[in-house]
Amino acid sequence: MRTFLFRMLLKIFFVALPVANSLFAAGTPAGTVITSRAIVRYTSSTGGHYTVTSEVQMIVEQIAAANLTPASQRTTAHVGNFTVFPLTLINSGNGTDNFTFNSTSSTGRDVAVFKDADGSGSLTQQDTLAGRVTSSGALAEDSTMKIFVRITVPDDEALNNQIDNTSFTAVSKFDTIRSAVASLHSTVHSPIIHLQSALSVDNPSPTVPGPVTFALSFTNTGSDSATHLVVTEKLDSRFSFVSATGGGVLTGTDSVVWNSGSLGAGASLAVSFTVNLATNIPTGTVISDSMNVAFNDGTLRRSKASNSVSLSVISAHEIVSVSPQSASIAKEPLDTVVYGMMIKNIGASSDVIEVSSASSRALVWKFYRDANLNGVLDASDLLLTNTNGFAGVDLGSVASGDSVHVLAMTTLPMVSVDQTTDTTTFTFTPVSRPEKFRSSTGITSINIPVISLQLSYFPAVPQLPAGSEVHYSIQYSNTGHASASDFQISDPVPDSAEYVANSVLWTTGGQSFSFNDNEGPVLISESASRNKIVNFTVGALPPATTGKVEFRAKIK
Repeated sequence: MRTFLFRMLLKIFFVALPVANSLFAAGTPAGTVITSRAIVRYTSSTGGHYTVTSEVQMIVEQIAAANLTPASQRTTAHVGNFTVFPLTLINSGNGTDNFTFNSTSSTGRDVAVFKDADGSGSLTQQDTLAGRVTSSGALAEDSTMKIFVRITVPDDEALNNQIDNTSFTAVSKFDTIRSAVASLHSTVHSPIIHLQSALSVDNPSPTVPGPVTFALSFTNTGSDSATHLVVTEKLDSRFSFVSATGGGVLTGTDSVVWNSGSLGAGASLAVSFTVNLATNIPTGTVISDSMNVAFNDGTLRRSKASNSVSLSVISAHEIVSVSPQSASIAKEPLDTVVYGMMIKNIGASSDVIEVSSASSRALVWKFYRDANLNGVLDASDLLLTNTNGFAGVDLGSVASGDSVHVLAMTTLPMVSVDQTTDTTTFTFTPVSRPEKFRSSTGITSINIPVISLQLSYFPAVPQLPAGSEVHYSIQYSNTGHASASDFQISDPVPDSAEYVANSVLWTTGGQSFSFNDNEGPVLISESASRNKIVNFTVGALPPATTGKVEFRAKIK
């Protein structure tokens, strides 16, 4: 009798698939014992009946898998605040695992992760007091963990409209090539209120008792509302309140307050108030005034002071008049600045009038007689000199009732701060009565461009496989008050990447334009190592201008 032994070999292979953005589960729990038994029954040639069995066992191998939901989120951010993204981490593997948290912010912001300690679904003080977490800890298969990704937005209103792309990754400690990724996108919305030249005065050289009217006007140039806006004027002790427009109310004896509510993006506000002057103010007294604007920016309370305007007070019985009493000019470094003034002898007799200046930034001024009365410094105008031996230059003898037109000229210095301001007081003093001097004020703003540049790429993940296509974005802006000329951008393509031909895209003024290589503003050159360099010529970049240059490259 022949005996046949049948044996069965059973092999089960588990293939770990990469984790995608859609939900994925690894299946049968790790450690599960799977038993397989084969049975053979047969009859021998002699008529005997036999049964042969063979049994094998196997243990299911652990496979790592994870999901983050939602896989992508978009929201609005506010400066000086936190942007919070709720996420759910799911251990979709078939065994207990521990996931390490990593994040990359395209704008370099601080990213913190907190566990939903109290299970409220909102980031609370209890969650933050529990401290940041860098991993999930032991997480059983098919279990979930609720977390918050908190991104800090700096307190800088210049970030208005900035986009941040943060990539958040949960990496398996059991199998570090397995991970889940969530893409978190936010755009900063902020109110922007500039008050550098918002305040003006109707008569900078008033005769007592006035009246004098101050006006404040500004626009919210940001993309979000300024809420709980309050404008305040602290009255000088030499002012007496007369009236106010725009809902201004006198509080106490020395403050005017406007509770203006909310000022939306693009909206403007204009208020004014009128005062009288004390009758005992001496001639030539300079009184400066500025106003304050406070408002909520997201959750922050901001307070800003306006520019300062000055009055040069005139009392009765003057013998010299000067007009205008105040003027302002905005120029750029190395530009020539010229202020025109008319000086009149309103006394009863001829007088020599001395000319002097006092500059807050030590600017050196030259004075000319405007011979042709055109208000422009030209070859016919005469440089003033010292005619009477007193210190400084003078107008010579000016007959009673006569006027002299004077041009004050200086060249502006180089500065490093946009809207650097110089205040110069031009003083005209009659020799016969020096105490009866009169002044005019020139307020000069020196403007320069302020350029910012932000390079980012998409997809914004820390690792990309060879052959992947990367989208580079170069965002630029001029937040200064002067134009930049011959503005050019150059971006060498990295050694490990290859430029995608004809992929340059330019966005400006809300419109996008595509260009072929070496056409229009696009020049594709090569480095010494034969890598491509993307060059783009923007040309002139006026103030408050933004733009973006994009191109694509492929990882070798």
